[in-house]
Amino acid sequence: MIVDLSRMNRILEVNTDLAYAVIEPGVSQQQLYDFLREHQIPLVPDATGAGPDASIVGNVLQRGFGHTPYGNRILHMANMEVVLPDGRVAHTGFGDYSNARAADVFPYGLGPWLDGAFTQSNLGIITRMTVWLLPQPERLIGFALKVPHADDLGRVVDVLRPLCLDGVVRSTVHIANDLRVISARGRYPYGKTSGQTPLPDDVRATLRRQYGIGAWNLMGGLYGSRRTVRAARADIRRAFRGVARVHFFGPRLLQLGRTALGFSARLGVGRSLLETVESADSVYRLLCGEPSAEHLRGVFWRHKRLPEPLDVARAGVLWFSPVTPMRGSDALEVVATAEPIFARYGFESLITLSAVTARALVGVISVCYDPEDADQTAAAAECYRMLSHTLTDRGFYPYRTGLQSELSTAATASMVGIGERAIS
Repeated sequence: MIVDLSRMNRILEVNTDLAYAVIEPGVSQQQLYDFLREHQIPLVPDATGAGPDASIVGNVLQRGFGHTPYGNRILHMANMEVVLPDGRVAHTGFGDYSNARAADVFPYGLGPWLDGAFTQSNLGIITRMTVWLLPQPERLIGFALKVPHADDLGRVVDVLRPLCLDGVVRSTVHIANDLRVISARGRYPYGKTSGQTPLPDDVRATLRRQYGIGAWNLMGGLYGSRRTVRAARADIRRAFRGVARVHFFGPRLLQLGRTALGFSARLGVGRSLLETVESADSVYRLLCGEPSAEHLRGVFWRHKRLPEPLDVARAGVLWFSPVTPMRGSDALEVVATAEPIFARYGFESLITLSAVTARALVGVISVCYDPEDADQTAAAAECYRMLSHTLTDRGFYPYRTGLQSELSTAATASMVGIGERAIS
């Protein structure tokens, strides 16, 4: 049974002193962002790459993640209103106490912490939630680096880890391979390959140069006072010395870059640098809490014809999302395991590894296919199944699954078993 909650789209409260909003499940990322800007409220909502129309509550309940220091969204919410299967309405944490003053700012309450039971489950319907918002920082800059060789991924991860553990970097950090960035900027070049798949190495290298990207590309954000951001900037530059050059960017530099490079691009020069500036600009907007549809383009990577209207529900993509310890050796093992499977089934390995916590990377490994091509569709399902089996056999389990996954059934059975043992 599918329950449509899209008309429950009220922003019930925004508390500026304690930096939170109480929202219903139909509230989209764009709606909350626009509300805060319209009322000149100096609070920043976390934004994911799921697009402007994505439900905030829906994404939190799937334990999704965004870009800001509040990117691990499930740890920045409280006081869920839940309709239980028997029709009773409950609140999590202190929400069930009518006079509790801390219900929206302290999620745990007394006794077992129940919030997790209602995520990635069908044990109740969430009709209200408090989400925490980031106070507008005095200073916000993005940072990025690109490395030319695929094997450099391990060094990048090992340098990043202590920066996250020490709190120098508090935002989610995304590390994307070249194919993932290329797919976000355009569709598969069937014309350049004469219809050949997967993407030939020479065409891949050409596209990498065209978009001004590396084999791996890292982006994150620094938030705080001017003094703390300046210190973090120095720490990051020092940490990556000898690994890759770090680029820092804010609104002033991005605007200057767009103006200068837009003029030069019209003259036919500087196109790859312009692509880099445009990519950095789209990431910076997400760091500011502004949702964008740009990062959804990749789901149409293999389409020969785009659907009309453009609807992500009609995209050809399957995601496998393994979680790995934030160690270079583990990250390299995930990639080395996945890439031969993609090659075997004739697809490109579109991979992003995101530092969602200070100790773990969450992978988003995309199997993109043309849904109008029966052969590609069948091969994509087999590729996904092989990725799932092989990576879980090596101990890399996903943080969430789709309906097509055998792990979904296994997770439900495990949860029921734990509940039965607890009761007995």
